[in-house]
Amino acid sequence: GASEAFAGFEAAVIWPYDVSQMRLYEFYAMAMPILVPARSQLPSYLYRGLTTIDDFNQVLPSAREATMAAAKEERHSGATHLDFDPFDRGNWQAVSMWSQLTHWFTLPHLLRFESAAQALVMLAQADLRPISAGMRLRQSQDLVRAVD
Repeated sequence: GASEAFAGFEAAVIWPYDVSQMRLYEFYAMAMPILVPARSQLPSYLYRGLTTIDDFNQVLPSAREATMAAAKEERHSGATHLDFDPFDRGNWQAVSMWSQLTHWFTLPHLLRFESAAQALVMLAQADLRPISAGMRLRQSQDLVRAVD
């Protein structure tokens, strides 16, 4: 299968996109080091994909209203992403704030690059074994939490 084929590689480079979301989890579960764009670049990738095609860009009014109502109630929590509508892809500040809640932003042991050239240098020079070990440990901890 695909997992066996990918296991032959030492690392993966992924640009976030809604279709590649499962690849992130699959490679992470395999403890395959993953290079992704720097956090500052993530918003430009995360809100693209199927959601930018009008046929797939539908939000139930009740979902939007519920999200905004919850945000108003939680303003005191200091969570600045709640100040923005998560469905407003045209608002860079909103997209940036909501992007910070994704696994692309929060998962530990992801290698981040500013440019394709930097990614190539990282692949050539980095010792990926500690990264892989950290991913393996995190995956084990997540599995234990999931069944407890």
